[in-house]
This record gives sequence, C-alpha cells and structure tokens, in this order.
Amino acid sequence: MSQLKFIIVGGNSGIGLEIANQLGLQGHIVHCLNRGNLNADSIHSNLICHKVDILDHSIELPDIAGPVSGLIYCPGSINLKPFRMLKDTDFLSDFNINLLGAVRAIQNIYHFYNRAKQHLLFLFSTVAVQTGMTFHASVAAAKGPLKV
Repeated sequence: MSQLKFIIVGGNSGIGLEIANQLGLQGHIVHCLNRGNLNADSIHSNLICHKVDILDHSIELPDIAGPVSGLIYCPGSINLKPFRMLKDTDFLSDFNINLLGAVRAIQNIYHFYNRAKQHLLFLFSTVAVQTGMTFHASVAAAKGPLKV
C-alpha cells in the first residue's frame, strides 16, 4: 500500500483521535488540526499536529506540502436542551462548528485535492437528523446539511 496524506480537523479526541491513530499505524501521514494539544499517548511518527481553531477566520491554516488524499472533519457540538429552552446563540454556535467549520476546512484545503489522484471527504452527521431525538433540535439542524 502506498503512503497517503490525510488532514483531520479535530483529531485530538474521540473518533478523530482513533482515525488519526489507525491511519498512522497503516503508514499514512496524518496532519491533525486541533484547538488544543494532542494527547501525548497517541503520538506516533506519522502524526503531525497543528494548533489551529478552524472557527478563527483571522488565522491562516497551515500550508501542507504535497497532495492530500483526504479531509476528515471531526469537530462537533451538542446542546441537549428542550426546544423551548434553545436560544439563537445555541443554534448559531452549533451551526458555526458543525457546518461552517466544515465549509471553511474544505475551502482551505481544496487546492490540495487537485494534486492528488484520489481523494476522500469525510464529514460526520448525526442520527438525530433522520430519526429525531429528544433535546437534539440544535445539533440536528446544524448537521442536517452534512447528511447526504
């Protein structure tokens, strides 16, 4: 298998961290863009960390050399509240993290895709979009556009 290069936004915990570790163990180069520091227990030689807040429009995303085979967007939020308790700010916060953050990431690494023979775009939605779940209105509204 040839070595590929991936960018994971939000790879410092949970699903993102597990994906980063699995890709790294398979010999692929993984660039993690995280707001915080990566868990030291998860660092391997193929993992390159960049401290970046994808929601901060005033900063430049790192310039990663060479073709990128995939972008995996893992940040998420969840405001578990009854619908009547949700404020506009709750919806806006979830929308910024879950949809606009993904759009910004895609727009900023799109030029890397032109250099790769094959590429992958992986976004996470939520089961709440399709099935409806108590207290999940805000996150379902924000992740609904990611459900394709």
